[in-house]
Amino acid sequence: LRQQSLLRGGGHAKLTPNDVREIREIWEKTTFKDRDLAYRIGRQFEVEERAIDNIIKGKSWAFVK
Repeated sequence: LRQQSLLRGGGHAKLTPNDVREIREIWEKTTFKDRDLAYRIGRQFEVEERAIDNIIKGKSWAFVK
């Protein structure tokens, strides 16, 4: 639990594991994937487009299944 807390910004993360699962689900269910989609998802969850890109690419939140 401590490791996951540190990976999520020491408890100050804007996203929850459930948010990350929902982001991945939205991405997978969308046929046309582009930067605009990442931007729109980011706005929906109040995070930067880069955060969405990192989640989709597995660079962050990789521990969430």
